[in-house]
Amino acid sequence: GASILSDNSREKTLTNSMKELSNGVESCILRGKKQESLHHHSFSMKQIHQLIALFVAFSCNGIFASAGWIDSHTPEDKLKTKSLVDGLEYELVMSDEFSVPNRTFNDGHDSTWTSLDKPDADANSAGGGSLHFYNSSQITTTEEGYLKITPITEDKVWNQYDPVLKQYNKSKTHFKSGMLQSWNKFCFTGGIVEVDVILPGSPTVGGLWPAIWLMGNLGRATYLASTNNVWPWSYNVCDRDLQGAQVISACNVQNHFGLHPSQGRGATEIDIIEAMAGDAKGQYYPETDPPIILPYADLTLQVAPGIKKYRPTPGYQPRPREYLESGN
Repeated sequence: GASILSDNSREKTLTNSMKELSNGVESCILRGKKQESLHHHSFSMKQIHQLIALFVAFSCNGIFASAGWIDSHTPEDKLKTKSLVDGLEYELVMSDEFSVPNRTFNDGHDSTWTSLDKPDADANSAGGGSLHFYNSSQITTTEEGYLKITPITEDKVWNQYDPVLKQYNKSKTHFKSGMLQSWNKFCFTGGIVEVDVILPGSPTVGGLWPAIWLMGNLGRATYLASTNNVWPWSYNVCDRDLQGAQVISACNVQNHFGLHPSQGRGATEIDIIEAMAGDAKGQYYPETDPPIILPYADLTLQVAPGIKKYRPTPGYQPRPREYLESGN
């Protein structure tokens, strides 16, 4: 679900140009080489209850937040909340309880969410990549009032375009899953996000990588043409050495599509939670400090560029307040 509240200490308004950030909900990404484990365990996401509350502080000129973004099933005691960080009261401006059964999220079916019908297409230089195909039929809402995303073992064959060789090649995956996005439908500029979710499968059986995360609206997750050299940039300084790696660079005298000249832009990523299941059999990864062990979860902010002077040694955490003190 999703909801937004505004800070009472600021003017509670929205603009028609809230295009800085949008949230994506990604569940059940099938990864890893231990595919056989998926055949011996049920990974259907039964009764996944995702109540996403976006308590957002707005201080911009525009129209007042419409109550149309707030689910009528949201309890009245959830219409306000107090920040644990600054103590300010935030008002709800967007929510989705997923309480209406049998909703569909195919492209054009829903005013807030879109479910994908495409591959993840995230293969990297190490040869990795998701082992599934996103299918909108894997996402629905139940009679009990849950959003349900179900991964299954099922072959999918399609023709995929290779932008390097400029040709179509036949591709095949053995699993189907679902991704739900609010890209270019509901955007927000900051605040508090709350998620109520039951993660799928067994925590000790590898193969699933469920995640709930946010990304800047300039890029759309799984559409590589929109994210290459855009994700996860957040940099507004002209650096000629980095210009080639940042499409919307502050060095650009002319940025296209109506973007301001000499202003760096990008699409940062905030991972609310990414869960990595598996059984390390009591063995920690020796190259990490502090050591980690499967299963584990990460909550991360991903930004670029990385500045070598202030980057921690690989496998080690940054020193306390290192980035804040350095200004980077």
